[in-house]
Amino acid sequence: MATRNGTIKKTSAARFGRSRSTGLRAIQLAPEDELVEVAITSGQAEIVLVSSNGKAIRFPEGNVREMGRTARGVRGMSLALISGSFR
Repeated sequence: MATRNGTIKKTSAARFGRSRSTGLRAIQLAPEDELVEVAITSGQAEIVLVSSNGKAIRFPEGNVREMGRTARGVRGMSLALISGSFR
């Protein structure tokens, strides 16, 4: 998962196995932030984040530790406004 403000989060799909009629929280977002990308990966993917001013960062998915469903995530890129993608 990646947010507009550069936060990323890695959570096992198994943690979303039991859905509820009210839904499940996948990430705790900071005020003024929003989810911009979610991708299912192999566990060996490269993460690429791109800012609106053309800056980019690429790193192995293995560098991001797995977190629980309701965790906030970690800073993936410290630039304003992420417009990038996981692939």
